[in-house]
Amino acid sequence: MTEHQILELKGKDIIKAYNGNLLSKDFEFSCANFNCNYQKRVNMKLFDIYVENTDNISCFVYINNGKIEGRRMFFKGKQLLDDKIFPIITKMDEEIYYLYGYYGSADGDIDMKIIKSILNKYNVIYMDNGAFNNGNYINKKEYWIMKIDNMNYKEFPSIDFLYASPDISSFANFNPSKRIIEWLEHRYNKEDINFHTAYRLKSNDSGINFNKHWNQKFSNDNWKNY
Repeated sequence: MTEHQILELKGKDIIKAYNGNLLSKDFEFSCANFNCNYQKRVNMKLFDIYVENTDNISCFVYINNGKIEGRRMFFKGKQLLDDKIFPIITKMDEEIYYLYGYYGSADGDIDMKIIKSILNKYNVIYMDNGAFNNGNYINKKEYWIMKIDNMNYKEFPSIDFLYASPDISSFANFNPSKRIIEWLEHRYNKEDINFHTAYRLKSNDSGINFNKHWNQKFSNDNWKNY
């Protein structure tokens, strides 16, 4: 690692982005970090979905003098919604690129450097409430359900603002309505498809238990009829 690098970490290397021994001293608080003064350990199985889905998930980090000063998780996968049925821009089966929230030094320039490096690879990147399209930010939310290769896990890391469905191995950036669930069940010929807040999914004696106390709030006004 040399000065002022931006690297895309995949597989087991993603765990380095959460290791306090590799983070700068001014790296902000994150409940997923370990080996830091406020949290020494975490359940390492929470990282399995990151480590094993190398085609879908990576982490971009900004490194200065051997220390990580900023990170953003990056997700990509095919759009499962049909643009002929639902009011979306992306086509069904089109690749979706989603850039998850920034963690690190409060220096805003670091975050922008990470974003620009990703924009050099992908023309359209979706954020929580908007998108970058050819370098221009559009303050309008696009709704998507993203296919992930493997979601057969009983424990997840905290991924605020996403909903997880192990039933069809996918993430959504909104809480799908009953109509959308029924459409998905018809498409996949599958009953009882569910989405849950992707926040600290834990296992218990009876199987899978989703912690629902951290439900994210989205503006679904445009989707009230869907």
